[in-house]
Amino acid sequence: MIIAKVVTLQAGYRSEQEEVEDLGWNIDDEFEVENISVGGWHTDVTLKCGGSFNSCFFDFYEDGKPLNVYSDKRFQKHKFIK
Repeated sequence: MIIAKVVTLQAGYRSEQEEVEDLGWNIDDEFEVENISVGGWHTDVTLKCGGSFNSCFFDFYEDGKPLNVYSDKRFQKHKFIK
């Protein structure tokens, strides 16, 4: 199971900050992740409780251990050609 833990409420675009504020999020809130899609300029995190959010709000954990979603190939949306 992958968990997204809220580490900041002051990230992303202003509209994203307003959305998480309206939802009543707090630092250290944890959410189960349904999907992560790492793109070239933006990473979307879909939560099982609903909604898709910018990854900049979270740290990630898998089975209680820190998870770097940006380097994990399971979440790569784009493949870069060298």
